[in-house]
Amino acid sequence: MSLDTVFIHPKAKIGKGNNFGNWVTIGENVTIGDGNKIGDCVSITGRTSIGNENVIGSGSVFGAASNHILRKKTDYYLAENTFDKYINIGNDNIFSDGVTVHSPVVFITHVGNGINVGTRSHIAHDDVLEDNVIINAHCSFGGYVKVLKGANIGASVSIHPRLVVGQYSMLGMGSVIIRHIIPGSTVVGNPQKYLKPNIVGMKRNNLSDVCIDELSYILKSERIDINSVSKETRDILGYFFGKLNGEYVREVSTVPPLFTPKEGET
Repeated sequence: MSLDTVFIHPKAKIGKGNNFGNWVTIGENVTIGDGNKIGDCVSITGRTSIGNENVIGSGSVFGAASNHILRKKTDYYLAENTFDKYINIGNDNIFSDGVTVHSPVVFITHVGNGINVGTRSHIAHDDVLEDNVIINAHCSFGGYVKVLKGANIGASVSIHPRLVVGQYSMLGMGSVIIRHIIPGSTVVGNPQKYLKPNIVGMKRNNLSDVCIDELSYILKSERIDINSVSKETRDILGYFFGKLNGEYVREVSTVPPLFTPKEGET
């Protein structure tokens, strides 16, 4: 590393043991934890917080303002001036070369822990990625997308804004996602169609055999008697449906029509 080619704003907060490549720019409102590896020609600006032990590939850009209409209409929507809005990136993530993560419009763009983001993928404003998500190369997310724990996004997948990708689901390569994705499902195609349960993904995430069987039956039959399934299954579906609350819900044939969480469950 040549210090002459690393530009860190004096007000940026930088932890210990970080490794910076050449021609790296770190903005005023950036916080970086410990032990991160940041490649060549990386720009991190906006109100961006990065945790520990992340790898950020060359040519990646974090914190730029999105192409949201507010950017054109008002000076308020500039990445460096959104003081109540920020990017939060957790720990132990891998971002391959050329990944872009945009600053939020509403409140937060969030990337959790243990996430792998493939080359030239785009995470839009106000997206939320939960832990242990896999995103392969050349994926593109619209704004306000929520990708829940353990989901696997195949290469070159495009996701419409304001959709929820359920836990432990698999989106086949090249798919165009225009509807919410039920937990544990595999979908493929343009537009997406349900293919089969994602048995491998559910086992990889240590779901019980009972839960896997129940989710597989629900996906096949599109029906569920909530009183007859295990607490594990109710919790997974309850969490998923809770994330749909307040979002623009498109018609989704694979949403079990009889599913209603018990009182007090979310």
